[in-house]
Amino acid sequence: SPGKFRTWGNLGTAYSENGKETKAVNCYRQAIKIEPEYIPGLLNLSNSCLRLNQPKEALDATNQLLNLKPDAVTNPPVAMGLGLGLMGVGRLNEAAFTFRKIIESNPGNAQAYKALGMVYGQLGHLQQALEQYQIAYRLEPSDRFLPSMIAAVQSALAIHPATTKSSNPLPLPFRLSSD
Repeated sequence: SPGKFRTWGNLGTAYSENGKETKAVNCYRQAIKIEPEYIPGLLNLSNSCLRLNQPKEALDATNQLLNLKPDAVTNPPVAMGLGLGLMGVGRLNEAAFTFRKIIESNPGNAQAYKALGMVYGQLGHLQQALEQYQIAYRLEPSDRFLPSMIAAVQSALAIHPATTKSSNPLPLPFRLSSD
């Protein structure tokens, strides 16, 4: 059914679940072309774009979703997509605000703490980055990336013990999720 947006959305999800994000993006775009107000398609497009390291496209899809449904910003997956998109395009203070709002409404969200730590690392606020990573690790000890992220910040702090701010921001890790 090439004219049915849900069919394209379902195909996109199948591709995404099998690691074929480029094909998933194409399917979600086709679904949205047919039905521009297809909220799940916009959210899935944003997530697939993030996985493809296309933060501008992800942010565009999230903003399109929020233009249609402004209260969706309180939905944790939408808010995470917004924050990650903002972080990816270098709008770090807005990203930090978004992640703090997620944490405020859901203090058990390890991914939000991890993402906030990443933002603080990029801003050079190493002590704050370390604190966020440690909270994330307490909440999600199975995250295989957090130990190396914590070690990197501890190492950077050891090099500059007199300061908690570094002029050399930490590089972003290549993945946020723990899979």
